[in-house]
Amino acid sequence: MHETLEKVGLQQVLNDLRIVIDPDWREIDGNCKLAAASQDTDGSGRAAWPVQAFLNLAQNSLRAVQGCTVRELSITVCVEQQRVAIRFQDTGPG
Repeated sequence: MHETLEKVGLQQVLNDLRIVIDPDWREIDGNCKLAAASQDTDGSGRAAWPVQAFLNLAQNSLRAVQGCTVRELSITVCVEQQRVAIRFQDTGPG
């Protein structure tokens, strides 16, 4: 069985993700920075997949920064050599 991939607007994925993760990060006095290099950065996949994958990574970061003085998560989406690059960086150990 072959899945059909569809165009996914990654800026919208980031917007949706922010709605879900901001309350938890505010609760720990944390800060989330989410940015796409371009408003029209797109990828291909199943529409729900990026949000779920990003949410899982953001929750991992939230747990990682719990004991840190600076609690920050930065998610950056950009296009590099005709591929979408997504970077998650947090201030947790490791």
